[in-house]
Amino acid sequence: MESEQDALNLATAMHGLPGQEGPTMRSFSVSYNPDMNDTGATALMAALPTSVTEIGMVGCGLGDASGRAVLNLADRSRALRMICVEGNDFSARMRAEISDMGGKRSGLLVVV
Repeated sequence: MESEQDALNLATAMHGLPGQEGPTMRSFSVSYNPDMNDTGATALMAALPTSVTEIGMVGCGLGDASGRAVLNLADRSRALRMICVEGNDFSARMRAEISDMGGKRSGLLVVV
């Protein structure tokens, strides 16, 4: 993935996938795509199915809007077991919110 637009295209394609009648997505990583930014990451988080158990978005140039999208995904996806979002541009407050989520939910590993 080269850009924010690539992330938006991928999110659009994921929205077009069949619901529960098809295979379920478990692991999703777009790590080390520094040009994805908040717009692309937010679209991807919204498009991920609730079956996802692992997400990786390390070093993607993410800010607080993406952090909020990660928190929203964790709220709607009870299957989520691992979130790796280190090496991004979150504020100290957002970094703390994401980190705290891992401590509040049993079985969820968060690396931020």
